[in-house]
Amino acid sequence: MRTVHSGAKVVAPTPTTRLIDYALASVRGADGSVHLSQRERDVLRLLCEGASNRKIASLLAIAEATVKSHITGLFHKTGTVSRLEIVVWAFKHGYASNSPITIPATSAPSGSTPGSAAP
Repeated sequence: MRTVHSGAKVVAPTPTTRLIDYALASVRGADGSVHLSQRERDVLRLLCEGASNRKIASLLAIAEATVKSHITGLFHKTGTVSRLEIVVWAFKHGYASNSPITIPATSAPSGSTPGSAAP
């Protein structure tokens, strides 16, 4: 109390720890890399494969709004502002590779094959 009374500022330890953790999580490494959670990596990988928010939500069993939140967080952490920019960033910084796309194809209606016309 004496510290506050003297005009100095006091910050509680718990919120300070959270603030420091948040700030450190968004700091870029010297090579431009950032710390991403496993879920952010999953969302980023699917973005790089061209998946829509709906498809990402379906594949990861999360809400579409949650996908949007992860993408917004990715934009913040990487300093990008669009899906195209974040995909370029991911390839440039080693978060994505040229491996084959793993998004499952949507199934064709029974009795038809892709590219064939119905009789």
